[in-house]
Amino acid sequence: SASASQTLRHVFAPLSSNSPRPPPSKKSWSARIQKKSPRQALAAALCGANAHFGGFGFGGAASEPPELPPGLEDYTLERPLGKGMFGAVWLGRHSGMGLSRPVAVKVCALDDEEETSAADVAHEAEMLARLFSGADVPASRLLPRLFAYQTDALRAALVLQYFEGVELREHASAAGGLLSEVEARRLTALLLEALAHAHRKGVAHGDVKPENVLVTVPDAASLMLVDFGSASAFDPEAAPRVAERGGTPNFMAPERHLAGGGGAQHFDGRASDVWSAG
Repeated sequence: SASASQTLRHVFAPLSSNSPRPPPSKKSWSARIQKKSPRQALAAALCGANAHFGGFGFGGAASEPPELPPGLEDYTLERPLGKGMFGAVWLGRHSGMGLSRPVAVKVCALDDEEETSAADVAHEAEMLARLFSGADVPASRLLPRLFAYQTDALRAALVLQYFEGVELREHASAAGGLLSEVEARRLTALLLEALAHAHRKGVAHGDVKPENVLVTVPDAASLMLVDFGSASAFDPEAAPRVAERGGTPNFMAPERHLAGGGGAQHFDGRASDVWSAG
């Protein structure tokens, strides 16, 4: 219907190439990266601000793989995908139990000079683990699975499901800046399905935006909601109130701006995620 078309145009208006984009910052940085391959897109979403790819198989000299913390002996690092202020992401391989599968390994150095602390990485690992606690549901395929997390005095490592795709914004730009109504409906339904699963598990994402939604190429048949570094936990059986943990200003619900400016200190994380999604 006409009203449905108007609604969908409003939902995906931020994806238009003519729409204002979030300014580059610690949590909003993807405008600095114009073109990324599917592997670069995954690394960018996991790395954080200032992600770059020179020397990581995309030009420049190769880097030596870092030593992983104890407990990850079944994982080997094959080549770097990208790095940023929140760490470096490597294409790795799990060879335990007679299996061999690709994984994404996020490695963060832990020292006073780094932006990422052990507590930050542990928090992200906890949020990811909550997504798959208890019985899984079909929507879990739309969220990154955490395979392993280990840390020592020098570094922390998250071993994550490898998803080969591109950012939703980049996919929309390739289509002329605006998705068709059919594709917009389908991707919106998948994104809301992913959020519904996270909310059932008591996790509010906290930074829903096109850069944190990866879609398969070339048909965008599926997607994955990534980057749970700003996520917050809540009791799904009680009032779903969460505290501010960051986010991207241009995609944040109004109450989140108030939470960061001396206003309400807690808000409904579920409602905030849905607002950001549309």
